[in-house]
Amino acid sequence: MSNFESEKSSLQEDGCTSVERNQNTSATEKLIKLPLSRVKIIVKTVPSVSLVTSEALVSIGFLCEQFIQEFCQSVIEITAQEGKKTVTKQHVQSAVQSIQKRLLHYIYYKKHPHCHKSIIRQQPAYFVHYY
Repeated sequence: MSNFESEKSSLQEDGCTSVERNQNTSATEKLIKLPLSRVKIIVKTVPSVSLVTSEALVSIGFLCEQFIQEFCQSVIEITAQEGKKTVTKQHVQSAVQSIQKRLLHYIYYKKHPHCHKSIIRQQPAYFVHYY
């Protein structure tokens, strides 16, 4: 079997070889990764932080990446719900408000575990944020 035939036989359904797929995946993964040097600079802006371990930087970078992915997914969902294809400032603002609401609910129920979510039907007044 020639080299061409072995390459042809390894084609996947989408027309990419496994080598091409690995190269595409690694390129995509590189786009997602935040530079740890930049994460370190941002962390060092906090006055109370003097030293940061590399493990902490990796964890913080990973969490930032996860937040960015979740935020972008939220913006995409809001855009799709409105039947639009172009993301606008209003879609981003709606996603921010949604995340703020979820975060505040999480903090509230973490501090008040005796309160059941079904008891509070309306959003408390201090959760309302005026723009």
